[in-house]
Amino acid sequence: MSIIIKQIEKSDYEAFAKISQTAYPGNYNDNPSEKNKIIEHLEKYEGSFDMTYIGAYIDSKLVGGMRFYTFEMNFHGQIITASGIGSVGVDLLYKKRHVAKSMVEYASQRSIDLGIPIITLYPFKASFYYSFGYGYGSPLYNYNISPEHFKDFKVRDGLSYLEENSFDPLESCYNKYVENTHGMMYKSTIDKSRISKLPKGRILTFTENSQITGYMIFTQEKISNSNVLRQKIDISEMVYNTPKALQAFSSFLHTQKDQVECVELHTFDPRFYQMLCDIAFVNDRVQFPLISHKLNNTSLGMMYMALDPAELIEWVEDRVEENIVFNIIDPKNSEGEQGVESFEINPGYLERFELDFSLQSFTSWIMGAVSLEELYMYGNLTCAIPSKLKVLDRKFNLDSPQCLNTF
Repeated sequence: MSIIIKQIEKSDYEAFAKISQTAYPGNYNDNPSEKNKIIEHLEKYEGSFDMTYIGAYIDSKLVGGMRFYTFEMNFHGQIITASGIGSVGVDLLYKKRHVAKSMVEYASQRSIDLGIPIITLYPFKASFYYSFGYGYGSPLYNYNISPEHFKDFKVRDGLSYLEENSFDPLESCYNKYVENTHGMMYKSTIDKSRISKLPKGRILTFTENSQITGYMIFTQEKISNSNVLRQKIDISEMVYNTPKALQAFSSFLHTQKDQVECVELHTFDPRFYQMLCDIAFVNDRVQFPLISHKLNNTSLGMMYMALDPAELIEWVEDRVEENIVFNIIDPKNSEGEQGVESFEINPGYLERFELDFSLQSFTSWIMGAVSLEELYMYGNLTCAIPSKLKVLDRKFNLDSPQCLNTF
């Protein structure tokens, strides 16, 4: 059985739509109307400069599909090209025939052929992608906060709603955040469109000196069908480039305390709780060991894989002067063999220091999701002088990644 991976042909759009409906029943209803919407989406975005629909074929029949993306991503202060995979789906009749595996391997090789050093995705099942060499990214902290626990900084002037849901007025603000934040990507064509097509909700902006320095996309929803007066605010995206912008949003949320029971938001900031008056998690005030209180729900989404580890190191090697040899162990190939890629930085230094770790662990480290010292403690890195790892971590000082793109 031969699997052919290639760009999806227009005659197969309907087949791709049906695969998507069965692969993601939580996103798509299984009816003709929903199928037609998917086909319209294919026809509209297939020509986008940053996304291509890829299909898996057996005997000329489409049996799987995915989206292949290219992004511009902030990598420790430099804008580089990254690739991404989304909406991987396989016909139910062709499961366990390595269709998904073939598409994932195709995406990696296509990225390498394009000279792209890193690829990313949101995993359906993390262990599947981990086996290919994908490493974990940063945790996402999901809060459920009473409005009264947001500090009231008395910042009111400068807040206003956009008259219509559109990304255009927000782009300058968002791009500035990208340029200052490791891991962030410029918005994709599809993500921009998603904002303009929000079925409900509003966009609140904060303006300083005639410039939007922050925005918040949120919906106001009922909590209970039996009591329509109970409601919450659900924030899907919040970007701020100045302390005053964040203070304005905090003040706005605080003033909703007479009407709103809770505010749900997610953030990559591990210390967001520092700006709250109380850390209590609404409706779930659980006490944990050591007399601690539930702060948030923590989740993990985006995964990354370094396709060219040596190139990625080049962007940060000037932070250290040590001669370091990186030995990267690739996942097993189809023959069950492991490969090792070795490269070094700062040759000629007095002492040569070798680090051995898997591609998954290297990727998580270079992305700033974990430290060398932590990898050593977890058994995911070996070296001759472990006491040096803390010093190297301080010198590299790698920020953890953030990403607000959905794909």
